[in-house]
Amino acid sequence: MAVSWRSFINSCLQTLEFRIVNIKFATGEWQRSTIKMTKLEKIIVLWGVLDLVAIAYYIGRNIYYKRLPVIYDVQKIIENTTSFGLPELKYLVFASLLLYLSPLISGIYLIKLKKAGAIVNYIQIPFRLVMIIPPSLFFILWPLKYMFDSPPVILGIALVIFSETLKNAYVIRWHRMII
Repeated sequence: MAVSWRSFINSCLQTLEFRIVNIKFATGEWQRSTIKMTKLEKIIVLWGVLDLVAIAYYIGRNIYYKRLPVIYDVQKIIENTTSFGLPELKYLVFASLLLYLSPLISGIYLIKLKKAGAIVNYIQIPFRLVMIIPPSLFFILWPLKYMFDSPPVILGIALVIFSETLKNAYVIRWHRMII
């Protein structure tokens, strides 16, 4: 059975209208119910989806270049650190790998509207600003290479700071609302 794009998009939008919650009554019984999502919650879900899309892009790009996504990176970092005569730096590989995969964690928790997603997001802020972790809008820098022969670095930095400020403003507002 073929599904049209229009019906697929409509079903996705309908799933964003409500979220499933478990309600515990005074009698101790649990009941599943749905409540309407606010605009802010929809925006938080969008930021979570963008985190997951960034990880999917990373994996897809590595597969396109015939590399195993995480293993290739670990291998290259270990080669580089030992070639400089600093083999003890290879232990930092695992810390940076955890940081790079942390958008997977924050994306899942933000989609589920869990407080842990906001906390992981706060930890990621400095690493996203120095580009250790890809920015939330990882594609924000792509148009620059088509608009300029040599894109101004300051414009790229300003766009990343703008996108991260925007995301974190929404996450902070949402986090304050759920506390």
